[in-house]
Amino acid sequence: MKCPKCGCEDFEIAADTHDTCSFLAIINDDGSFDTKESLKENCGDTNYHGNAICCECDCNIVIATGEILEPGVRLLPYSVLLLYPDYIANEFGHETYRAFVYATCAHEAIDAAQKEAIRESPDYTEIANPEDFYPLSVLRWHSNMEGKRQ
Repeated sequence: MKCPKCGCEDFEIAADTHDTCSFLAIINDDGSFDTKESLKENCGDTNYHGNAICCECDCNIVIATGEILEPGVRLLPYSVLLLYPDYIANEFGHETYRAFVYATCAHEAIDAAQKEAIRESPDYTEIANPEDFYPLSVLRWHSNMEGKRQ
């Protein structure tokens, strides 16, 4: 992927570990990226943020889509656990949906996860209200089932 403003291929991508680190990376057309080097330190378990900054013109973009963001906006990784509504769940109160999303805050993360849950429940798209997927948990990183960061 190239910067939509200047055509540069190098971006700075932030990531969370025990601290926030920045990486110099090339973003591929499919939204994946290859890190070239850490700009601060060598980091292990990382949760990359969902946006990148062009190294030439400071254009702020969404990694997955290339959409341009306002300067200073950060898309942070969130894990959201939602309770399925009674009209979808086979056993209400026991069925959950887990989403890994990028958002600027927890409220946006819940909204994004609820919309994703509707898309993933195609049989109910016309009758379901995203807000019927009740948020049980919002974590400020992408977490696997054991509670470890991914």
